[in-house]
Amino acid sequence: LREITQNTNYFFDDPEKYNEKAAHKHWKDKLVNDLIGKFVERLVNISNWDLLNIEQALRNLAETENVSAGKIIHPTRLALSGVSAGPSLFEIMVLLGKNTCLRRFERALQNLPR
Repeated sequence: LREITQNTNYFFDDPEKYNEKAAHKHWKDKLVNDLIGKFVERLVNISNWDLLNIEQALRNLAETENVSAGKIIHPTRLALSGVSAGPSLFEIMVLLGKNTCLRRFERALQNLPR
């Protein structure tokens, strides 16, 4: 029970810090900022904030940028939760809501990489 509260606080509060190991692995440089910035631009234009539209936006960007989806998924998870593992990223995004996700992306883009 204690682990549940420790590992799910990002559902209720914006992350105050980012897991260092995950940040070094998945948000190495400003190229990640550029990629996440492009993802945010696509997310802003989603009018129906649902699992399918969010996932499609990410996968379309990965294809356009010629990168694996993981190159976007891992830093996105870090930006939204502060950690590198957890439930389905797209389900997290639906539960958090568009405004919360965009706010957390903005904070991550200002604070990462370190």
